[in-house]
Amino acid sequence: MTTYQFFITAWTWNSIVLILSAPCFNRYFLAFGQRGRPLYFAAAVVVFLLALISRSMHWRTGTFFSAHMVQHILLVLIVPALLLLSLPRSFCFVRQSLVLLIQLSDGLPG
Repeated sequence: MTTYQFFITAWTWNSIVLILSAPCFNRYFLAFGQRGRPLYFAAAVVVFLLALISRSMHWRTGTFFSAHMVQHILLVLIVPALLLLSLPRSFCFVRQSLVLLIQLSDGLPG
């Protein structure tokens, strides 16, 4: 088997995943435009696609339990973290809550 044959036959081209991930880019740029961080969003979509259509799909069907768990880690931990990083800085809830706490503490005596 050549490398070309491996890359063509090893992937599970799930059309639903590909069809649903394509409009996500459009929606992201319509919602955030240049305010967002598109590299993080693209990384999240790429990791999502790699987890669902890569060779690990074949490995997780019963051969390697560890490959199945790697897929879970990618989908549960890595993709959401990258999606949160892709939000604009104006969506930073921690910074807003810290500013609110500082403003409240300035009004307190002592």
